[in-house]
Amino acid sequence: MNKFITRYNLKDFQKLIPLLMRCFPEFWTPRLAEKKYSFPYDLKLFAARLEGKLMGCIGVHPYPFFFEGDVYSCGGVCDVAIDPDYRGKGYSVELQKFFMDYCQRNYKAVSLMPLYTGKPGVYLKRGWKIYESDRSDEISSEVFPPENTFTFNAERLSLACLRGRKAPRTQEELLAHRIMKLYLSGKKFNGKCLRSGKTWWELFADAKHLWRVTEDTYYLYRAETLLEAYSSNPVSPVNRFAPRHGGFEEDNKVMVNLPRLNTRTDGRIARALEEKSFIFPAADIF
Repeated sequence: MNKFITRYNLKDFQKLIPLLMRCFPEFWTPRLAEKKYSFPYDLKLFAARLEGKLMGCIGVHPYPFFFEGDVYSCGGVCDVAIDPDYRGKGYSVELQKFFMDYCQRNYKAVSLMPLYTGKPGVYLKRGWKIYESDRSDEISSEVFPPENTFTFNAERLSLACLRGRKAPRTQEELLAHRIMKLYLSGKKFNGKCLRSGKTWWELFADAKHLWRVTEDTYYLYRAETLLEAYSSNPVSPVNRFAPRHGGFEEDNKVMVNLPRLNTRTDGRIARALEEKSFIFPAADIF
């Protein structure tokens, strides 16, 4: 089927909606109701067509992350969709193979392939494994209860500003830039993502996200759950808190695939995964 898999122009998002609604109605129904006509992250999308009909897609989400003091990049798999009328015929396997081939050609330094999914069984046969980080030394989130929290007014935020293309003008944009700086200056760990402006916009624009900002620290909550907290003060107790691991929903699993170990970085990442010291923060969804 590979010759029927082609790059999809995200400007034609409206034409993709029927497929997304058939495959992920629980996610896209509320998102479209909020008039969010885009994916919640940067990605390259590839579409599969049979006899001219759009029947599947798969996305490659760039995931630049900190690892042992340096920044590396890999491809995360996302938005694997097969029209229900075409399921059970091996097309999902074809899409996964296409994804793996693409990433091995385009991310030569690191072959790590992470994803978040509520259906891990679809991927286990292709080499992905469910992954949980070690949280035994984590300081409890109860130490940092939500107080004096606020939400952002998305209408006063500019994606161009968060991407560094425009200077901040509104109070929301100034505060957003302050949080972004605190994030970069806060604790680094294996797996911490170097976030794009799109990722930040989604975090700020989500009405379910509650924020608290002090002089040198910020906190991000979802309901009563502390997702992450970062401080520019190296001795702040918040730096002993590890960000929540995995997807927002309880049934979402983090899965990893490391198909080759022919680079020095891959070997070190493999050891970190074995030791469960690599963290995939929930705020960096795929």
